[in-house]
Amino acid sequence: MRIVEVKLYEFEELSDSVKERVIERHREICLRDEWWDWVNEDAENIGITIKSFGGVPIHCQITRNVSAVECAANIFIEHGETCDTYELACEFSKLMRPLIDKYSDEESEYYESLEVEEQMIRLEDGFFDQLAHCYACMLQREYEYRLSDEAVINHLIGNEYEFTEEGKLI
Repeated sequence: MRIVEVKLYEFEELSDSVKERVIERHREICLRDEWWDWVNEDAENIGITIKSFGGVPIHCQITRNVSAVECAANIFIEHGETCDTYELACEFSKLMRPLIDKYSDEESEYYESLEVEEQMIRLEDGFFDQLAHCYACMLQREYEYRLSDEAVINHLIGNEYEFTEEGKLI
């Protein structure tokens, strides 16, 4: 039996060149677990489910769990005014309101009109397509951040990993 003494270092204590190697070696450490969960939960909160994500160009396939009008209302409650989804919901609502008014007004010549109904369906489809694109962009930004030096360093420091002088994780 022999006893080996090893000096351990926190990330900040490593030399710059070793830090670079450690970052590259552990680049995907932040992609463990379900890194996309917060985006899925956010989508569920507004009434959609993300079925798939990826590709070039980037896309996101969603399932609609509520009507477009209800989804937009949920966005107004759940998302801040600076979010792309909030702006999208505002634009959708601005265009949908007059169509609903025409379609619902018994005095209007467009009352329960097939033409207006088709316009509403096209508008809803477009809204959900744009919403899917917004969520694809959110997922892409999160993925890219998690691969960034900043995210890797924060993870290594935050979890108090220790390394040998050469950068081997202990």
